[in-house]
Amino acid sequence: MDAEYTSLHTLLKDEIGLIEELIRLVESETEALRTLSADKLTQTAKEKETILLRQQMLEETRQSVVENLAARMGAPVSALTLERLAEEAPPPVARHLAEDRRRLKQLTTHAAAVQERYGMLLADSQRMVEVSQSVLHQLLNRNSSYGKGGQINAAGKSGKMLSTEV
Repeated sequence: MDAEYTSLHTLLKDEIGLIEELIRLVESETEALRTLSADKLTQTAKEKETILLRQQMLEETRQSVVENLAARMGAPVSALTLERLAEEAPPPVARHLAEDRRRLKQLTTHAAAVQERYGMLLADSQRMVEVSQSVLHQLLNRNSSYGKGGQINAAGKSGKMLSTEV
């Protein structure tokens, strides 16, 4: 059973590394969005997909290890929290699992904050696109022109608009 606890620790370390990389990519993606770098956005999206696939494989393996531990302990899988596994593990691995738990908790909090900032940036970007679309729609209206203050004026009649003011 010690080998399974060690295997769990190794899997968690790998997952922690992937989460850290994912956070770095979201921060990079945020910067690419701010600078309107389509190439960088495409690159980070591909990198995120790769990491998410690797994370999915690790998660499936982790679930298998936890199921084996649960069967040997005679406990339901749902009862095996990382905290409980750290308590049940042999002393050298127990410290590692407790540290993995602490680090995962810390990363989860940090990832949520990064994701919230990214979501706000995306919402702001979406609003700017919607405003731009509205302006373009108004410009495409055949009966509109710019006023001397820069505002868009819609004409009441079709035809050319002439102004005596320069």
